[in-house]
Amino acid sequence: MIKRKQFIQQCGLACAGGGILMAWLQSCATQKTVPATYDNKRLVVPITAFYTDSTEEKKWNRTTIVRHDKVPFPIVIYRLKEGEYRALLLRCTHQGSELNVYGDLISCSAHGSEFDNKGQVLQGPAETSLQSYAVNADNQNVYIRI
Repeated sequence: MIKRKQFIQQCGLACAGGGILMAWLQSCATQKTVPATYDNKRLVVPITAFYTDSTEEKKWNRTTIVRHDKVPFPIVIYRLKEGEYRALLLRCTHQGSELNVYGDLISCSAHGSEFDNKGQVLQGPAETSLQSYAVNADNQNVYIRI
């Protein structure tokens, strides 16, 4: 027979574990992917691609992934602060596999290479940083020079 104190402890551990599991599952959620348009050697991404769907107030997504036929792999765009962005090609520099984005961590499911949000190698076997692109923005769009 379980005593009351043991029951409360087990329930507390189960609740804590459930909270950790939910946080982990949210971090694995699919990233928002948007199509980009192509204009004059650059990809054009509407600034609204960084908004979280919310009718109450404008909330910003920290990352957006874009795709276009002119680029063979997706590109992740990090919104660093208002008007400042960074764009990285999601192609592993080890053997060319498509990368996954988990917040500020970019990882390769093929061989385990990891990169930070600047494209720098955190863990091999990759030895070369990710390809980055020049980015500028105005009030309407983010422009990625390719």
